[in-house]
Amino acid sequence: MSLCKRLKDMKPKFTAKQYANILCGAAEKIDALIALDESFFLVEKLIQSHAQFRSFVLSKRISADQKKQSLRAILGDDCHPIMIEFIGMVSGVQAGKLILNTGKLVHAKVKETLNKISVTAHVADEMNDVEAAKLKTSLESILGKTTDLDFVIDKKLMGGIKLRIDNIFLDASIQNKLNGLRSNLMQS
Repeated sequence: MSLCKRLKDMKPKFTAKQYANILCGAAEKIDALIALDESFFLVEKLIQSHAQFRSFVLSKRISADQKKQSLRAILGDDCHPIMIEFIGMVSGVQAGKLILNTGKLVHAKVKETLNKISVTAHVADEMNDVEAAKLKTSLESILGKTTDLDFVIDKKLMGGIKLRIDNIFLDASIQNKLNGLRSNLMQS
């Protein structure tokens, strides 16, 4: 079944999970999963930060074809055609929520497919590039996944590192082991 046909067969009352599965499946077939993920990030940001864009997406008065044509003109190559088809199809009061929920599921699917995990390291002081690279390498070997590592400076910490992996903070016993890892990094 062609991509356009599959997208057109999506029912307006599907759940976010059903949409995410169909969109990711279509994107995987054409090796565009990362592009779809990036498009969701872009659209989510626009929905959350620009009231006019949000109103445009939610509008029932604008036809699907007009939405798609406008989105292609406005977003161009920054937004994947699969995403444009999806936005053109959804409308109404719940469209924004549906897009955001579908986006969360798409992001999770992409991370799973790429064997990637988000880690936020809360540190007392800024880490230099060498320390950050060593921490990233160590985390990847411990977790067995590619890490998307971000740093947050938290002056309340008295040295050490507090890690947030996806939405879970590590417990104290694991955190203590990783604090030892940090001190080893500092000595190297």
